[in-house]
Amino acid sequence: MYAEALKPITDTMRKFPGVWDLPDAAGADKIKRLTIEVRTALNLTLPDEYIKFLKECDGLEFDGYIIYGTDHFLENQADYEDIAKQHIIFAEYDTGWFCMKKSDGSFWELDKPSGQEMQQFLCAGDMIRYILSSAVN
Repeated sequence: MYAEALKPITDTMRKFPGVWDLPDAAGADKIKRLTIEVRTALNLTLPDEYIKFLKECDGLEFDGYIIYGTDHFLENQADYEDIAKQHIIFAEYDTGWFCMKKSDGSFWELDKPSGQEMQQFLCAGDMIRYILSSAVN
């Protein structure tokens, strides 16, 4: 699902072996653990598109963009406590967060540090593809 969007990133990473490596896919056990933790701690279900991304790449850090993987997902929410009251954060970069609004399930890019909504996405998949595209441009 995300292989095409990841290709420019993996092509760049191959030019710098050992410096940048694409994370492996998250295994079923890690995804199950994360979904249970999020359901228990936040009373929310993770979007299918985000789960599909994790099945291809367990998080990503590239050119200042960070898509959270299965490790430390809840800790990352705690790092931005004020924003996380109303949003679930899936990714960030130097001047913004990418998240889902808890109240209605909509997906947004928020300004960092104000938390002002800047851009809305139709779904988590569109948001993830936007992040991947932005990271290589």
